[in-house]
Amino acid sequence: MEEVPFYEFFNKANITLQVQFRAKKINVHLENDPALSAMMGNREFLRICFDCLIDNAVKYSPSDEVVFVKMYSDDQFTVCDFIDNGPGFFPVALKNLFGLFAVGGSYIGQNRGLNLELIKLIMKAHQGQVEVTSNQPKGATVRLTFPK
Repeated sequence: MEEVPFYEFFNKANITLQVQFRAKKINVHLENDPALSAMMGNREFLRICFDCLIDNAVKYSPSDEVVFVKMYSDDQFTVCDFIDNGPGFFPVALKNLFGLFAVGGSYIGQNRGLNLELIKLIMKAHQGQVEVTSNQPKGATVRLTFPK
């Protein structure tokens, strides 16, 4: 574990995923609490979380949209929200999101359905949590909560 600046994750994801952003004409907007500049964690694992969640948000959002990454903290937790304007999740999908190879209500191959399970394992290693909610009328929010 080491202190890692949040902008490092965001900037690396922007560089890595630039082709997808341009192809769909999607902007990724960071809203960061100015008092929050870094967090303790494993640099490589946290980068994987950011890359996966931003990639998924872009993948499932329609073209010409904005994906938001919001980071804030309070006395006990640091929170990172990844918010997209895609179709969201059906209730049955929300029940199966964290199973290996689970996508929606079914299990499939081709390495699909691994991202959220991987993120859940990374968050467990950081003693944190991952939550997924479907927004109304569209979109989804994935929230990573880290203890301070």
